[in-house]
Amino acid sequence: RDKGQSLQHALVDLASAKGIQALYVMISQAVSLNNLVVMRWFPPRNINQRLSEEYRDEFARLEKLDLIT
Repeated sequence: RDKGQSLQHALVDLASAKGIQALYVMISQAVSLNNLVVMRWFPPRNINQRLSEEYRDEFARLEKLDLIT
């Protein structure tokens, strides 16, 4: 698949993700959650991680932009 292209169906191994950003990339490949298949159990701590300060700052910046546009 091409970079940035969504998949109609996605099979992901969330247990193998090295960080929360990798989880996001895996999950965001699917067009919808109905078409997302998780291969195996993964520890909840994998998705309950705190984002890095850099990402929190970026999300705050994007929220501000959303409010003014």
